[in-house]
Amino acid sequence: IKQRLAQSQVKASVKVNTVMLEFYWSLGRDIVQMKVESKWGSGLFNQLSLDMKAMFPNETGFSTTNLKYMKRWYSFYYERIIKGQQAADFFKEGEKTHQVGDQMMMIEKGQQAADSLEMPQSFALVPWFHHVVVISKCKTIDEAFYYINKSVEEGWSRSWLESQIKNNLYKSQGAA
Repeated sequence: IKQRLAQSQVKASVKVNTVMLEFYWSLGRDIVQMKVESKWGSGLFNQLSLDMKAMFPNETGFSTTNLKYMKRWYSFYYERIIKGQQAADFFKEGEKTHQVGDQMMMIEKGQQAADSLEMPQSFALVPWFHHVVVISKCKTIDEAFYYINKSVEEGWSRSWLESQIKNNLYKSQGAA
């Protein structure tokens, strides 16, 4: 009974993380698509933060900084796809992350409009601040996916992820 309860709690945590990450991704997409900064200026993030905190006082994650990260997270992948950067070669057949590669290839082939880029399913397996670290420190989609995949496969903590990025593990192992 204890083991089943523990497993249920883990599943619930993963589901909550998935739903929140999907929301963050969609909010970032909305901000990018509507070009809200050009319409309302940089004060948009401050006002949105205040509005969200007033509407949902018990929720966390709506600081001005976090809202900017949401936009930046979506933009990181969106802008590189628009520029036509290849990412699909990185993924191997049969891996959990293969779906991400397929999705990127579909976008690059025009089967899905880049404006409606959906969050890859494997992103849900990584905590939010891992994504923040990745988009803050990685230059390419391939490098970002490398660190996301390693975080999933090896259960990296955020501090270990930061250490591996600082030590440039991607250049020494991933690019090979």
